[in-house]
Amino acid sequence: MTIKAIAVDMDGTFLNSHQDYDREGFKPLFKTLKEKNIRFIVASGNQYAQLKSFFPEDNKSIVFVAENGGVVVLDGKLSAKKTFSKHLLEEIITFLHEKYGETTVILCGPETAYIQSSAPDYAQEFADRHYYALERVDALKDHINEPIVKVALVLPDEMVDEVKTNIAKVFAEDALTAVTSGFGCIDLIIPRQHKGSSIEALLKDWDVHSDELMAFGDSENDLEMLKLAKYSYAMANGSEKVKKAARFEAPSNDDNGVFKIIKQFLEKE
Repeated sequence: MTIKAIAVDMDGTFLNSHQDYDREGFKPLFKTLKEKNIRFIVASGNQYAQLKSFFPEDNKSIVFVAENGGVVVLDGKLSAKKTFSKHLLEEIITFLHEKYGETTVILCGPETAYIQSSAPDYAQEFADRHYYALERVDALKDHINEPIVKVALVLPDEMVDEVKTNIAKVFAEDALTAVTSGFGCIDLIIPRQHKGSSIEALLKDWDVHSDELMAFGDSENDLEMLKLAKYSYAMANGSEKVKKAARFEAPSNDDNGVFKIIKQFLEKE
């Protein structure tokens, strides 16, 4: 068993239910990974600014695949990004606001996310928790000329399936892809631009085969990443769809599942 890269989702996977992780326990683990030249990839639907805040001492040594693959940061520098067209963004915002007035739309740029000041309180609270760099604006359409890598929808849980189904009916498959990412959130991403495709490009650059990749996830937006990795782990708290896609199962995020599997691997080494 040879591992040269490890990719971890954050919410529901690396982070526990309190949105944190065993920071002291991570230090020796990460030190060992670096000594063995094993790349550590944080792959999340969250923005880069928020992700790097979890690793204040090591963020330049970690590879970040943020915004569900829309942004890749390598050695502390933006390595790749893929953005929506102004026309498509305008169509998305118009459709959602006309059909679902209570639906909250967050436009996610490489550095900053934008939410309307008029968004409901539950969505404002969600945005404050998950977006480290966030601006409240009067109108989202004022920002569609900026590079936007992902559109996030914050919804009451009971609306998620309906909204996702209707988006698929209105927008062509080659225009956008809608994936659930937990917490009543739907992420609209550019087709074929996801965690899996971004990680696959990194592996190619590093001359690393997918058979040498270990990956951990719990939600639908982790599927492509898990299918790519030979050593794919669904968290015990993950969805059934994720468990079917992964080859193995890890203990839950509240049971330090990612740490335990990585430690087992290092001990065998």
